[in-house]
Amino acid sequence: MSLISRFQLQDKLLLLGVMPAAIVAIILATYLTSTRLNDMYDLLHKTNENLCLSIAKSSVNGVFSGNLAALDAVVRSVVNEPDILSIKITDSAGTALSYANSDIATPSLLSNPSKEIVQPITLKSIENTDEFDSLLVGPPVEKNETIGYVTLTLSYEAIQQRQYNILSNTIYITLFLLLVIALIAKYFSATISRPILKLTRDVKNITKGNYTPPPNTPNISSKDEIATLESGVHEMAQQINNHQRILKQRVLEATQELRSQNDKLFSAQEEILKSADAKSRFISHISHEIRTPLNGIIGFLEIIQQTPLDDEQLKLVNASHLSSKNLQTIINEVLDFTQLESGKVLIHKTNFELKKAIQDAILLLSAQAKENHVSINYQHDANVPVVINQDHVKFGQILINLLSNAIKFSHQSSVIVRLKMNPYKQDVIDISIIDHGIGISGHNLKQLFQEYSQLDGATSDQGTGLGLVITKRLLNALNGSIKVKSTLGEGSNFTFSLPFTQVKDSYQAINKPIAIEHPLPDLSSLNILVADDNEINRLLLSHLLEKQHANVTCVNDGQQAIELAFKHPYDLMLFDLRMPLKMGNEALFEIRNHSQNPNYKTPAIAITAHITSGEEKAHHISSFDGYLIKPIDQVHFFALIEQLLSEHDFDTQPFISTTTNGDSASNSQPFDYHLAKKSMNADHSFMLIMLEKFLSELPKQSEDISELIGQNNIVDAAEAVHKIHGSAAYCGTPLLKSAAKKLELVLRENDKNNIQKFHKIFCNEIQTLLTLKSDILTLLQTLTNNQET
Repeated sequence: MSLISRFQLQDKLLLLGVMPAAIVAIILATYLTSTRLNDMYDLLHKTNENLCLSIAKSSVNGVFSGNLAALDAVVRSVVNEPDILSIKITDSAGTALSYANSDIATPSLLSNPSKEIVQPITLKSIENTDEFDSLLVGPPVEKNETIGYVTLTLSYEAIQQRQYNILSNTIYITLFLLLVIALIAKYFSATISRPILKLTRDVKNITKGNYTPPPNTPNISSKDEIATLESGVHEMAQQINNHQRILKQRVLEATQELRSQNDKLFSAQEEILKSADAKSRFISHISHEIRTPLNGIIGFLEIIQQTPLDDEQLKLVNASHLSSKNLQTIINEVLDFTQLESGKVLIHKTNFELKKAIQDAILLLSAQAKENHVSINYQHDANVPVVINQDHVKFGQILINLLSNAIKFSHQSSVIVRLKMNPYKQDVIDISIIDHGIGISGHNLKQLFQEYSQLDGATSDQGTGLGLVITKRLLNALNGSIKVKSTLGEGSNFTFSLPFTQVKDSYQAINKPIAIEHPLPDLSSLNILVADDNEINRLLLSHLLEKQHANVTCVNDGQQAIELAFKHPYDLMLFDLRMPLKMGNEALFEIRNHSQNPNYKTPAIAITAHITSGEEKAHHISSFDGYLIKPIDQVHFFALIEQLLSEHDFDTQPFISTTTNGDSASNSQPFDYHLAKKSMNADHSFMLIMLEKFLSELPKQSEDISELIGQNNIVDAAEAVHKIHGSAAYCGTPLLKSAAKKLELVLRENDKNNIQKFHKIFCNEIQTLLTLKSDILTLLQTLTNNQET
């Protein structure tokens, strides 16, 4: 930026008016003054030279005749002239003939430098010639002869003083003129710049949104361009102000309407959440009521399987056990129909024998087929792989649903199950269930896969109407498809196509008998506490554990479990979640809230008959070291016990399973979308609501925890951290979950040496998560919008 660009407009105009005039005035004053001073000096010098010449002429006779008195008279007559210091007359040889000093010469003048003018004294002589000669050769010739010299010593101090006075006066006059010019320029610059600066301020106000015209409107009588521009700007500001006022009014009206709509949306959302919560509670209750007796049925059937049986008894028990297991799977899907409605079905792929899975389904339905006088024929394509990788349970459920429907509507007929490779797609199998029953009309074909719909003529005891809906959505979850061909009165052909993964040579093979594939652990001398309010469950668990030589203590509720845990040390604790007096998680909290409790570090397993939604995992199961869902799978049951007992370090900290619930201990992401999706088991809109609430509450919760730790209120701090730990597990934030778990542990142990260390790690994880808040919510918002689209 140049120097002149930093000046204001008024300063620039002032500089424009003053600078040219000042330059011209200074140049003229300098020129005229120097010219005048030079002329004055030349005139004085010329005058002195003439004076010296005059003295020389007057001294010719005196020098020639040697009349010194005449010479003195001449000298005295001019010695007192201004600027003359002395006069001296000498002959041609330099001998002084007359000398005189000026009477007015002061010592200062005498001491100052002087200038001398020397004028020769000449004598003019004319050579004598006769008249005749002059006529012949011309006039007589004059001859000049120097007979002496006049030396005039002069002082120029007076002229220098006069020059100084002239220069001073010139400077004063010039400065005065410059001042006058500056005042005139300032007046005109102010006159020109004032409306421009005023216009500039008005434009700045308009830029800031102040569209109100100033009270002093422009001079209407003025006809210059600036006045015209100012008037135009003010008119424009007035129009913008009117438009702005209209827009504000419209925005206000739209905002009020939007708030009204938001209030309605929030009210509707609250109703939906209340309805969803009521539905979850209902499903949880139904799940508990159904799974509890089913747990006993499956458990005792597995115990019977391990007793000596003849072939017919073993066949019946195996069929009953398979039926119970499939009933368990169906219950899981039906009770979690919300999962199916939103398409959120958890896929668990394993390696299994395809032919055996189909034969098991046929065996399961053999009694129903026999009752309906239906024969089932299985046709197997040799080109189909023996073992495939796919979801074994869901494959079985799809096949059972379709085969059961075929048997149901094919009295005294036959059903064919045909397996072959898809001719058009690689690694896809086609399974056809062909019956020769009543068939399906065109009208009924359109509503086959609608919820709670039944075919015309079907009675209420022929199903709930969910079988084909569940089948279709399970196939969608497995990236499969289904086609139906049917002729009324002739029969139907249901063909579903299912993609699979080829099993490599390195796979660990398929499901084998429990006794061979999973040897049960020896629990000799181990003391195990079982808390369950259901007598059948207690009996089943006691039988399973005592069969492996464990010492089992059973109680009916959570309060009894707390009392015994304070008195006796145990190697393992199994708690049902829903018990009288104290819930399972509440009992475990009280046990682990006291570091003096002998079971403070004892591993604990939660046993629940509930559908384990993400919220339940976060608030109830996350504090346990593992959990099992009723009906209990013995393989998983003993595998989990063996893992807890072999990996747990009782001398350091409570066991934290690296595999329980499918979590990964190596998860180093602050936020894991897939983990959150799996934990919540919900759609993106619900995930967005929960994550937004969780992240918005974190800063206040962190501040409260820091304050409690600062006040040495360790118990309340541990409880507050425990709440964040549960929410972090629920919301898919594994690093914060781990940090909260460790901080809660040192708080409950009152380990003052490590509280600050783990509290700092805990706060850092919260800060890291908060920095990602915008990205997380943007991701979920985008997924929500895509889902709605």
